[in-house]
Amino acid sequence: LFASRGTIMLTAGDEFGRTQQGNNNAYAQDNAITWLDWTGRDQALERYASALAALRQAVPALSDTRFLAGEPVEASGVPDVAWLTETGEPLAETDWNDSSR
Repeated sequence: LFASRGTIMLTAGDEFGRTQQGNNNAYAQDNAITWLDWTGRDQALERYASALAALRQAVPALSDTRFLAGEPVEASGVPDVAWLTETGEPLAETDWNDSSR
């Protein structure tokens, strides 16, 4: 997630290894699934997540919030992104709506 464009989606405690046991809809529960155990947290994982967050802020390519448009970047002339088919060819307009994909 830290190397992906856009907002990092973490649930409270993800950064130190807390789990909801696969329950992705625990917001309305007041029980052990949603409680944070601060004493049992994985501090090494917490430091690692913190370092990744710092790296993301330090590297512009990881924190750029502009939408990709496939347009050439001024400095290089290379498009900011390329959408390709499974064979490596540029996607045609019809490929975007091909229901067999």
